[in-house]
Amino acid sequence: MTNLLFHGDNQLASRQALHQALKAEQGREVVKLDGSKITDTDLLQALESQSLFGQAKLVVIDKLPIKLIATLAPYQADTPVFIWHNQALTPSQLKKLSNFTPQLFKIPAAVFNFLDSLKPGNPKVTLAAIETAVAAEPVEQVFYMLHRRISQLIQAKDAPETLKLADWQKSRLTSQAKAFSLDQLLQLHSQFLNIDTAVKTGTTITPLTTALELLL
Repeated sequence: MTNLLFHGDNQLASRQALHQALKAEQGREVVKLDGSKITDTDLLQALESQSLFGQAKLVVIDKLPIKLIATLAPYQADTPVFIWHNQALTPSQLKKLSNFTPQLFKIPAAVFNFLDSLKPGNPKVTLAAIETAVAAEPVEQVFYMLHRRISQLIQAKDAPETLKLADWQKSRLTSQAKAFSLDQLLQLHSQFLNIDTAVKTGTTITPLTTALELLL
């Protein structure tokens, strides 16, 4: 059985791929480990323990702790391991996990270009730009990333020191945030929350793509 690694910034696509891979392994006992909490000992126990019901086992690690790569690097036992990670691993990290088959899921450049163009009065923020982004990714993913970008811009505007990102990312967000007032960003954030609530509760008949077009 192949050990699989699902990684990259396109979390929606990678989650879907993991779900499909798990469906193909129905009949196995699935042991899910929360990467934000597990220790080296927890991982070893999950890999080495026997199933209570004598079933074949499958271990799923949700959000790989980088410190545990060394534990997984030599792993060759019969129990397969599926790893899901919310970011792309580096080439050196992938090299250490050569016993895993990696699947990389990246957000298309068209979506990031659209996010970076988001500024008041920018002629690039057009219906065509939204449609290009939605054509590259499901509208739900574009909506999520837009909402996250507004949240990041609020941080960059109000408390840039709280952004836990690379320096070049902080610089880009801080520069973009200068085009907005804090009130504008807070209002946008509130409007995104309203749309999200309306869609999830079924209290709107407006398609999500149309709601984004009207908002922007």
